[in-house]
Amino acid sequence: MQDVAEGPDQSITNPLSRTRPWMKFIAVMGFIGCGLMMLEFLFVLFGLPASMFAGKDLPHGVIFLMLLFYLASAIFAYLIPSILLMRAAGALDGIERKGTLETLAEAAERQRKFWKYYGVLVIVGICLFLLFVVGAAIMLPILAAAHLH
Repeated sequence: MQDVAEGPDQSITNPLSRTRPWMKFIAVMGFIGCGLMMLEFLFVLFGLPASMFAGKDLPHGVIFLMLLFYLASAIFAYLIPSILLMRAAGALDGIERKGTLETLAEAAERQRKFWKYYGVLVIVGICLFLLFVVGAAIMLPILAAAHLH
């Protein structure tokens, strides 16, 4: 039996520590994705949507929804998960430095928070997608009928 004072067994901490570079890589890619989403937000905010290049103006409501989508995506789908993942990777650094059961517990808790957040994000994304599909199924016949008259 392992003595608690010795800290966690290397057979547990080594595989976790080897995930740290990947966690940091994915977090950095998330920060880059957040930056790109914010850049798109700025393009739309300053009136450069793709439809303007085709000679058509979008209704203000559509532009507002696009702005809301880009801002929400940047924050909730990129920034927050990247911060949580970077914190989890940082906790794995603590395992190598201190090597205590407390640091292992902290790393596990930070990973739990990341996966809980990401799971809720996936559920919300699926619900929003289904809502969009139902909305489109309802609105398309109405728009088509209005176009015929």
